[in-house]
Amino acid sequence: MSWALVAAILLATAGFYIGRSRALSASGSDVRTLHSRPTYHGYNVALSVMLPTLVVLVLASGLRMSGVIPAGSNAVAGLLALGASVAGLGWGMTRIDSGFRARNSVERMVLGLMIFCSMIAIATTAGIVLSLIFETISFFRQYSVTEFFFGTTWSPRFEGNSRLGMLPLLWGTLYISFIALLVAVPIGLLAAIYLSEYASPRLRSIAKPAVEVLAGIPTIVYGLFALVTVGPMLRDWIAQPLGLGNSGSSVMTAGLVMGIMLIPFVSSLSDDIINAVPQSLRDGALGLGSTPSETVRSVVLPAALPGIVGAILLAASRAIGETMIVVLGAGAAATISANPFEAMTTITVKIVSQLTGDNDFSSPETLVAFALGLTLFVITLGLNVIALIIDARTRRRNAAEKRFRAYGLTAIVIACTMLAVLVFTIVRDGSGAFRQTYLSIPVALDAQVLDPKGNRDPAEMAGVLTLSYGQVLDRALDAAVAGLDLQIEGLESGDIDGLISRDASAQLRDRVLADPDLVGQTVDVNVLANGRIDGYFKGRVTMETAARDANTSPAQLMLADELVEAGLLVTRFNAGFLTAADASDQRPEAAGVGVAILGSLYMMLVVLVLAVPIGVAASIYLEEFAPRNRWTDLIEVNIANLAAVPSIVFGILGLAVFINFAGLPASAPIVGGLVLTLMTLPTIIIATRAALKAVPPSIRDAALGVGASRMQTVFHHVLPLAAPGILTGTIIGLAQALGETAPLLLIGMVAFVREFPAAPPEGLFDPASALPVQVYNWTQRSDPAFVERASGAIIVLLIFLLCMNLLAIFLRRKFERRW
Repeated sequence: MSWALVAAILLATAGFYIGRSRALSASGSDVRTLHSRPTYHGYNVALSVMLPTLVVLVLASGLRMSGVIPAGSNAVAGLLALGASVAGLGWGMTRIDSGFRARNSVERMVLGLMIFCSMIAIATTAGIVLSLIFETISFFRQYSVTEFFFGTTWSPRFEGNSRLGMLPLLWGTLYISFIALLVAVPIGLLAAIYLSEYASPRLRSIAKPAVEVLAGIPTIVYGLFALVTVGPMLRDWIAQPLGLGNSGSSVMTAGLVMGIMLIPFVSSLSDDIINAVPQSLRDGALGLGSTPSETVRSVVLPAALPGIVGAILLAASRAIGETMIVVLGAGAAATISANPFEAMTTITVKIVSQLTGDNDFSSPETLVAFALGLTLFVITLGLNVIALIIDARTRRRNAAEKRFRAYGLTAIVIACTMLAVLVFTIVRDGSGAFRQTYLSIPVALDAQVLDPKGNRDPAEMAGVLTLSYGQVLDRALDAAVAGLDLQIEGLESGDIDGLISRDASAQLRDRVLADPDLVGQTVDVNVLANGRIDGYFKGRVTMETAARDANTSPAQLMLADELVEAGLLVTRFNAGFLTAADASDQRPEAAGVGVAILGSLYMMLVVLVLAVPIGVAASIYLEEFAPRNRWTDLIEVNIANLAAVPSIVFGILGLAVFINFAGLPASAPIVGGLVLTLMTLPTIIIATRAALKAVPPSIRDAALGVGASRMQTVFHHVLPLAAPGILTGTIIGLAQALGETAPLLLIGMVAFVREFPAAPPEGLFDPASALPVQVYNWTQRSDPAFVERASGAIIVLLIFLLCMNLLAIFLRRKFERRW
């Protein structure tokens, strides 16, 4: 049906220009005789084409997913959509005359679209509830409600006799979230106050983007940071000396790192909210003799408190729903303890563990994941209800003006220091992934082995196995080593052959099949060295560790040193890391992020196309057009609650709706993009509404006073002025989507994928991985070389994030205004 959509877009474009031209003709070259400007007549024709087409396509897709119409009916649906396009074009053309209220018609259609976008929040909530509640009911038919909610033992056994008490999981979730908020709220809030009220424009232009970078760093990066750096540091410096524990995985490790992750969620959104407080309130307080710090505490913060509570609520929801940091930083022990240096786990981690793998979907051990997900949903809903009724007041005044300003500056320094430490650790550990050790040797391509029939036919030569090419490489390396006349004690023939990567024979085979004329010649070949040899030149493998390693030996490392001196072994830039696909557990040196980069780009394309326009449209409707009644209150509560729903719940929604019901392929970028779109929408909506509120009412009054309609006022005046705040929400939302891992695990993107997806739109439905999921996969493999690969993939992610932030900084500086 994609051809029908393309045809509709072309018809709508043509209709716009034809409609505008016909309106000019109807005016007799005097546009003052028209009720609406010619451009609105063009928009009316274009929308008359697109809206019926989209309705037909959506209805056809829904009927096909539900099985009402057969799956092979795309051509019929496309023809119906094309017919609707032509009918809409004709109807729009017949309405063009000088008295037609084209502007009113266009504004009604745009308003309808914005109402539809705002309804997506309710539809998403309904989808989450429906995808959880029926499986939860099935679970409670097999397992005691009382034992689930009040049991203190979590011990699932798929063979039976499971004990599935959720209290240990709930305790771990709340304990880790509490420590994270203790770190994030004071630092984030003080940073926001300093940036908004005290920082110079130059410092603000540097510090605010630096803090926001923390928001875009994928959670898997924080998890690796907790596993490699923070956990061992807390264990060696605090836990062991005080006798509190011997494990690097603990509640404190996960809580501290999660708190660092949450700082920008509090600071960035609080900064926008504080900026929205009218300047007249500050001027009045200062005019009455208050100091700047007293003005902030007594006037600005109380006025901004509802928005700040929303920012803290968003941070709390992120903490409660976080998965990857807990998996790598807190451990997997389901225990109840007050010791923050003990390993614990959370509800989200167990949802992932129970839903991944080849498990019986009807067993209570699998269905318990849905009960846990519904419990999380209810918890976050309760948090939103509490936030709506909070009405706190500031009760104390602090006269220490310099100290108050120092608090804010200290918060900025702490946030930037954490960012610097994190980036330094990742670059230190991951830079080696961009360098690889290669063997350069002459290889005689024996025709008797590689082309026994002598026809140089690639189809016939394809029957020669990679094993034969491996033997050719082994003989070439043996000859090269023999020519050096080396005397190394303990060196065996297996040590020589083991220098070559197991992937090298496949690479040589691909080269020969691409150019069969090479057979019978002696060619210079650059092949990957074994991962242990590569690790030796990067400091990961030593003579001592090689003596205990069954995959290498000290003699092999000494041989590698001799080959370096002979110029046969060299370490250079590894372009294959960026272009190659993943490799098996035995070939870390050949693993790359090419498929993961494409998968992430495809998903970001889906999120950008869907989440940004839908989120902005819903925000405009709710803030500028929606009446204040119970219906809009319901929409706003749903949006606030969706912002607090853990990401793992969106993964369950994607599994239930997009894969099980709609029949979309698992591990496809389109499914990942749809799930991340639903997850990102609340963040964009909340930030966009805050930005719209920040535009002074006088702007609206002036536009309405000169005759602009409400729609023109919003789109021509309010929206451009709110663009900086909208960009902030978009940055946070897209960065969160770029680095999200947990929901992608549930929709199958954890699968091992070697083939590259095709170009869009077909490639959106091909199997693919994603950068954060690839990082998670590599951290679960035993070979230390994969940890280096994971850190390298994180560097690629950070480069994507940096480019996004640089673009956003440029646009924000161009449009940002203080009122």
